[in-house]
Parts: sequence; C-alpha cells; structure tokens
Amino acid sequence: IQTVNNRFTLENIKKQLEDQQKSVACSEVKRLLGNVQAQRESAETLRMLPAYVRSFFEDAAPHLGYQIEGDIENTFRLTPFPNSPVGGICNSDVQNAMNTYPPHLRNRLTFSREAALPPGSEKPEAIFLHPGEPIFDEIRTSFLEKFHAEGERGALYFDPEADEPYLFYLAGVPVVRKTEASQILDEVLVGIKRYANNHCEETPAHLLLTLTPKPPQQPVPTTLSTEWVNLAAEVQSLKTFVTENLGAPKLAHIRNQQQSESENKKKQIRISFNARRGELLKQRLNLKDPVAKAVPAVQTKLNSCERELTALDTKRGEAEARLMADIENIQLGAVTIYTRAFVTPSSIEALPTKTLRDTETIALNTVIEYERKRGAEVKDVSEPHLKKGFDLQSRHPTGEVRYIEVKGRTGIASVELTANEWRQAANHRDRYWLYVVYHCDAKPQLYRCRDPFGNLIAKAKGSVTINASDIIKESE
Repeated sequence: IQTVNNRFTLENIKKQLEDQQKSVACSEVKRLLGNVQAQRESAETLRMLPAYVRSFFEDAAPHLGYQIEGDIENTFRLTPFPNSPVGGICNSDVQNAMNTYPPHLRNRLTFSREAALPPGSEKPEAIFLHPGEPIFDEIRTSFLEKFHAEGERGALYFDPEADEPYLFYLAGVPVVRKTEASQILDEVLVGIKRYANNHCEETPAHLLLTLTPKPPQQPVPTTLSTEWVNLAAEVQSLKTFVTENLGAPKLAHIRNQQQSESENKKKQIRISFNARRGELLKQRLNLKDPVAKAVPAVQTKLNSCERELTALDTKRGEAEARLMADIENIQLGAVTIYTRAFVTPSSIEALPTKTLRDTETIALNTVIEYERKRGAEVKDVSEPHLKKGFDLQSRHPTGEVRYIEVKGRTGIASVELTANEWRQAANHRDRYWLYVVYHCDAKPQLYRCRDPFGNLIAKAKGSVTINASDIIKESE
C-alpha cells in the first residue's frame, strides 16, 4: 500500500501527464514534419526552378531586342541589339527596373543565388533573376504583351509517347473574394489534353516544355484537319471541364479552410465582446452613485454606457455575420485560356515502338532491382503524363534521395536527355542521377552517373546527346 501511495502522489501524476503530453506532442510534430517533407519533395520536382527560369529568359530576351553578354553560368549583362526596332521600346522599361538597383549592380545579372550573395558576404554582388524580381518581371511582361496573339493562335508539337493526336491547353481559373475590389486568393493553373471525341483530361501545366516543337521548315502534319481547327476554337466545354473538375475542388478546399478558421475567429469575437461587456457593466456600476449625487455630465456617460450595452449583442452578431459573408463571397473567377497547341505523334522513329518500349522496360526493371538490393525505397514516376523529368525517385536508408533518369540501349550507344530532363538535371544537381543500361537485349550492364549536368552537359542548352564513352568514363 505504501508503494502504491508513493507511486500515485500528486507530483508523480503531474509528471506522468507532462511526459505523456510531451510524447504526444513529439509524435504529432514528427508526423507533421514528415508530411511537410513529403509535400516539399513533391513540390520541389514540379516547381519552376532556376533552369526553367534561365531557359525562358535566354529565349525571350533576343525576341525583345536584347543580347546577353558575359557568362550565363555566372554573371552577365543585357545590352540592346544594335539598330533593333524593339530594343529602344523595351530598353526604357527594363532600364527603369534596373534603376531600382545601385549602379554597381545593374550590369551584373545572374541566375545563381551563390553568385548574387556569396557565402559570408553581407551585401549582394549581383542581381538574382527570378519570378518576382523587377528586371525578370519586366522582360516577362514585355514578352507576353508582344507575343500574346501567338499564344492565342497556338502551335504544333510532336509527342513521341502519344498514340493519337490531341489538343493541349494551358488554362487558369482564380479563386476570388468578391468585394468592392475583388481579391485573388489562389489560382489553379493546369494543362488540359483534349482528344478528337472531346474527352478532356488533366495533364502537367509544363507539358509543352517536354515536347518537340515543329521545325519551321517542316510541313504541317496531315493530321491537322479542319475538324481539329474547329475543335480548338470551341472552348466553352473545355472551360466547363476546368471549372467543374479543377476549379470547384479548389474552391471547396479554400472555403473549408476559411470555415475552420472562422470558428476560432468567432471564439475570439465572443471573448472580445464579453470582455467589453464586463468593462461596461463595471463602468455602469461606478457611474450610478455619481448620478444619484447629480454630478455634472455623469448622466450623459451613463446613457452612453447603457446604449453600448444594449447594442453589444447586435454588434457581435454583425461581426459574426461578416465572417460568414466573407466565406460566401469566395467564388471562382472566369477561366482564362493562356495558350493552345496541336500535338501529334512523331512521324519518324529510329526503332519500332515495341522495341523501344521493351528496352525501356528492361532498363527500368534493372535499375529498380539494383536500388532495392541496396535497401532503397523506389517510387516509379516514369508515367508520361507526370512529366517530372526523371523516371524514379529513390530514398536510401541513409536518407539520401535520388532522382534517377533511366536510359536503355540494346548495345552501347549515346543517349539523349530531353530539354525537360536537362532542366531537372540542372535544378537538382547532386540529387539527379543518370542510370544507363547497355545491352538490354542480352546481359544488361548498368552505368551510374551522379550530377550529369555538372559532369557531362553543363554548357549545353535544351536537349543534349551524351556519348557512350563519356557515360562509361564518368560512371561510378
């Protein structure tokens, strides 16, 4: 009995409760951190990272009359092309953006954070170009204004993974709070594939970055008929699809978030009004004695106090009603079609489709088996519709995460990284691996290259071919 009494003292019970709370809190924190980490890794592979930003800037600047002088890998400057008809117009806009910076930085532009602010440096040594930065935004705005009509008209692309032609649309639908000045809370930006039977399906917004544009000298594909042109022009059913399948779920999610937050806000309102009621009751009590003694002006204060007390419940109701109105006023805005394209399967392939796909399957299975034998958790993200720029996401027991692009060949030959794969290799560097499997038709041999961007293709732009000898030389 004495032991039981000692064990269940007030102090011991308090300590046990505290330990349990800490344990629960720690578990919850770990769970939340795990979710955040997973979401971050997923977003990391899809967001517009520096290689995409750089690629857009390099392509857009010459179309606006600017040339890039210096080292694109380090620091460079923008100068108008001599006698460019557009250089003067855009130059004033870009120059205004440049003038927001100190003079010594204006000719030092970079896509590298490290070059902009070297480790240990307290002041920037170059202007880091990225979405949201004034110079980059001015180039982007000028480009979109100049070529908006081309985006509306559309373009032609080849998709080697496609079995039939389709239309691609880049569409956006905002979630707004309708007030006197509508406030955009979020926007859904999506890619849509639309087939000949008018069936629509979601696809990555960056799909066109992974496809091959039709060369100017190549004739228009025979698959682009009048029926396709007419279908591309009719967008009401497409907008309905975007609204119902993508916009509506986003709207419901945001409203649910706002509803959840409103419960806490209502609680705060009640606490605030109850506190004010307590202050007014105390004030009324203190004023009654001076009123009885006919102290000048006190009756006026008491009347004001009484009026505020009477109106308090009404004001609280109005405040809570405004909260609910804010939620009801959250609606979908109009769907915007930013660009469209006609996409058709490639007309020429070096090998029969079945042979290519068999080789890819053998290579993929070889790499998965290799990684799993080393204790890694492997996730296959090679489905064409994902367009991640690599085939496998592998997490090793050490915590290391690898983004693995797999290439298979029947013999020993060069391999090609697409523009999208090149950009992801540039974005992720040490995380990005190129695994090449040779002799897929006999005894597969695996070669693994870490950071192919840095070791094999740093100076390339867009799609790039890598020699087999370089792959074997650099492999681990």
